[in-house]
Parts: sequence; C-alpha cells; structure tokens
Amino acid sequence: MSKRTSLVKKIDTIHSKLIRLKGGNRCVVCGSTDRPTCGHLFSRDTYSTRWDTHDEGNAYVQCWGCNYSHEYNPAPFTAWYIRKYGLDSYEKLSARRISKPWKDWELEEIYQKLKEEYDSLVVDN
Repeated sequence: MSKRTSLVKKIDTIHSKLIRLKGGNRCVVCGSTDRPTCGHLFSRDTYSTRWDTHDEGNAYVQCWGCNYSHEYNPAPFTAWYIRKYGLDSYEKLSARRISKPWKDWELEEIYQKLKEEYDSLVVDN
C-alpha cells in the first residue's frame, strides 16, 4: 500500500469514528443503532466534501443497511438532508464538490484537524 493510500485510509478511519461519535451512533435515515457506519450523501470520490464533519456537511451516521442501499436508492438520505437543512444547503453542498489535486501535506493537515476534534470529544465524554 502506498503512503498516500495509507494516509487516506487513516483519515477515513478517524473521520468515521468522529461522525459516529458526534451522531450518537444513530442512523439519520431510520433511527437504528445497529451497525452504525459513516454515510456520505455524495460519493466519497471528491475529497473536497469527503471528510466533512460539520452540520450541513456530507457525512452522517447511517446504519449499515441504509448506507448500503443509498448507492442504489439515494432518495431517503437525500430527503432527510433536505428536510433538515433545506434545498439551498443541499445545492451548496453539491456545488462544493470540486476536483483538485490534493497534496500529501494537505491530507496530513486534514488528519490532524479531525484527530484533534475527535480527541477533544472523547475527553469530554
């Protein structure tokens, strides 16, 4: 595994932990706490929104079933987001999905920021 691949995997891992911690391990679509995952409203293929952790971001807790079915039926997750944040926020999030070449140092900064946020929440709980 390349250094870059390892770095992205490391960011994905801490991001998933952070999203599940912030979301209380409860699926935003169906409310289940069974097998919580980090679900992405828009695909993870674009790094500009892949590791969002804020409200009106791209990542939220989904149970495994809702996350799995989202690929084939995005309507429930999309409808939840629009009900919660509005169509304007949905369109702004979609517009933030830009492709750009990410440098390793930028990815390292993302990891450090997510790790600090996660660590601060774990200490508070």
